[in-house]
Amino acid sequence: MSDCCPRNIIVVGAPRSGTSLTAGVFGRCGYFVGNITERHMREGDAGNPFGYFEADDVIAKNVELFQRAGFSFHNTWLFDPITEPAIERIEKMPPSDERRRFVDSYQQHTPWMWKDPRLCFTLAYWWKFMDPNTTGVLLVRRAFGQIHNSFRRRGWCKDGDQARTRLQHCIDRHLEVAEAAIKAMHIPHLEIEYSQCLENPEGVASQLSRFCRCPIAVDMLNVRPDLNHSTFKGRLAARLRMSLDRGWLRHARFVRPLLPKRLITAVLPEKKYEKPTSE
Repeated sequence: MSDCCPRNIIVVGAPRSGTSLTAGVFGRCGYFVGNITERHMREGDAGNPFGYFEADDVIAKNVELFQRAGFSFHNTWLFDPITEPAIERIEKMPPSDERRRFVDSYQQHTPWMWKDPRLCFTLAYWWKFMDPNTTGVLLVRRAFGQIHNSFRRRGWCKDGDQARTRLQHCIDRHLEVAEAAIKAMHIPHLEIEYSQCLENPEGVASQLSRFCRCPIAVDMLNVRPDLNHSTFKGRLAARLRMSLDRGWLRHARFVRPLLPKRLITAVLPEKKYEKPTSE
């Protein structure tokens, strides 16, 4: 494959850090993203209005690696932290013909894209099968305070300093392990700051175009400032949503279906973004 051909892309980052926003760019560019069922839906929901872009088979292979390494949980952010011995066992696990065939199945559909927060812990294993001339990694970062707020909105994190500290260790560990693999294996990569997608989308689109060797227009980022919960309006909407879902206003959710759809979209834009009509 020549240098002018688009790179295959592995999107790596902690959960709720903007990996779905980043991965969506490649879905809109025509990259092969694998088989995605409703369970890992592409079309989006309240948590990610534009979709997740997580292929079922990529997730299944990462979970299988966890299990073989002695980590019994399905993901690395809602349960007990993955242990250091398990991380080391994944990194040192010998390549198998079955997993090589799995990677080859994607190579038949270049350019392709993988995205899954679990890849923070499995990147060192999968890179053994990759060609650095044709594949690169996008490492997505986001301020921890915003990730923490996103976890709270999803009901994934309890209130209190202890829960916040535990989550911060979890997020830090995702990035530390991914960064170590990138450095040790000399993986070609580009770091993307989630905030820059909102503040400087033109610059991000230009960076992505150069690294991925694929023309990416700014509208492909699908940036929606009204869905950014770090703004004042976003913080108010998030607090109202949490009160409706599981707080002191939770009983009011029974009348929500009776309210005008436009009102719900205006007050709670993150519930499900739908493209505006021409009206």
